[in-house]
Amino acid sequence: MARPRAGIVYVGLKASVAALDRRTGADIWRTSLKGGMGRSTSFVTLYRDGDILYAGVGGEVWALDPKSG
Repeated sequence: MARPRAGIVYVGLKASVAALDRRTGADIWRTSLKGGMGRSTSFVTLYRDGDILYAGVGGEVWALDPKSG
């Protein structure tokens, strides 16, 4: 059985993570990854595991709340 699609899409870009409304593209929240600052071209890797959104950049990993960042 297919899982229902969530109303949020997560995007990692320039050492920050944003949660966007899937329908409108509007920001729900946005956060800069400390330590990733100054790495304006850094690629951000994202992985969601249940109630935790993991974000990695520049050899560091953060655990974020998917609802609030």
